[in-house]
Amino acid sequence: ELPKSMGRLKKLQQLAVSFNELKALPRQLDKLPNLHTIYAHHNRISQLSAGMGGLKSLQLLDVNHNWLSDFPMAVTKITLLQELDLSHNNLSELPTEIVQMRALKKLFVNGNPFLKDANLMSRNKPILKTLENNKTEVFY
Repeated sequence: ELPKSMGRLKKLQQLAVSFNELKALPRQLDKLPNLHTIYAHHNRISQLSAGMGGLKSLQLLDVNHNWLSDFPMAVTKITLLQELDLSHNNLSELPTEIVQMRALKKLFVNGNPFLKDANLMSRNKPILKTLENNKTEVFY
């Protein structure tokens, strides 16, 4: 478990907490105005807090190889997010709101048991540069 006092690290720009068997990221992360990168892959994270949407500077979120079963809707509120790695979790679908993430350029969703996903190549999302998805049906 990460300390709750992390919320006082106002100048923190990058958080690397991979391979730590973490079950959650602290809710206080949304109090870090300069945080632009989070590497939290290979843990046991089953959900991301709603406070993640308050990370106004976040550009890269890597939570691959965790236990996420529901898409973290707070992520759709991160306006500067350019790269999102949700690969190798237990997600069954992507929300349609993902196409409203204007800054998102790279989305990794391979290794998830998707039943369906959002129309990621809609006219509203022509700037998505990388979409990695095996075993995933993409609807156009």
